Amino acid sequence: MFPNLLDELIHDFKWDLTNKKKLNQSAIRDSNFEIIAFFNFIYTTSSKKSFKNLKENDIERYIEFCIQKGVQKKTINEKIRTIRKFYNYLIDDRQILSYNPTSCIYYFKIEAPSSPKFISRKEVEKVIRVLSERAKSPINSNINDEGIRDIAISQMMAYLGLKLKDILNLRVDDVSLINKKIRLNYKGENRFVNISSNLMMSLLKYESMSYYFPDESNYYFKSYSGHKYCARTFQRHFKEAVLISGLNKTLTPSSLKNSYAYYMALENSEDELKKILNQDKVTQYYDNNPNLESEE
Repeated sequence: MFPNLLDELIHDFKWDLTNKKKLNQSAIRDSNFEIIAFFNFIYTTSSKKSFKNLKENDIERYIEFCIQKGVQKKTINEKIRTIRKFYNYLIDDRQILSYNPTSCIYYFKIEAPSSPKFISRKEVEKVIRVLSERAKSPINSNINDEGIRDIAISQMMAYLGLKLKDILNLRVDDVSLINKKIRLNYKGENRFVNISSNLMMSLLKYESMSYYFPDESNYYFKSYSGHKYCARTFQRHFKEAVLISGLNKTLTPSSLKNSYAYYMALENSEDELKKILNQDKVTQYYDNNPNLESEE
């Protein structure tokens, strides 16, 4: 398909990414795919070309080809970045070239995403008050079981910064009210978070009525059928509560987690916040951080 030397260099570049750069297999696979796709285009559209004498206009032709195919600008930037890395490898590591044809190629400007929507502490309490007034239990009209369950989930998101999917994946053994701990499993490693006093009260209430649910699964938060509580059900309840509470905002459950992250960003560095939220990207919580303290 390609000249033997280019085939060897692509193979060696892949080895370099694996053994020296220590990239994960997904990133290596993507880089290898992008390099092959680029040279497929070059040798298909101009058989006389060689990887050794490519110019800026060859890169620009490939970019235009990608645009016509409907490839997004962000993805095109990744393609340019991968090609640039490959030629830097040929120049710096292999020392067989002296010119990088991507050196004067600019990346597309990508508009920064809007800041994550947040909900203030007072607004959280408004929503929780509405959730507490949800339909009564069909078994005992004195128990607001849907409200208790949704309150506990909302507080886990707003006061512990947990994701909805992680909360709904909790098993019975993951929540210990005796030790005041919640165990989460991230990438094969256990992480423990403390249960606050407010959340403790909600979890005690929830556990006191959870025996009404059939024991059809080992999930901590169960539906009336005893199976895993459905995320869409909670999302619907949350949306209704936002409307009833009169908040003039378009909010989703993730707004609860975002608010926790915003508050934590006021008091912690980026590296500390990454550990708290267990996520790699946190700059969005420092850019245009709303003055949450004025909402109190």
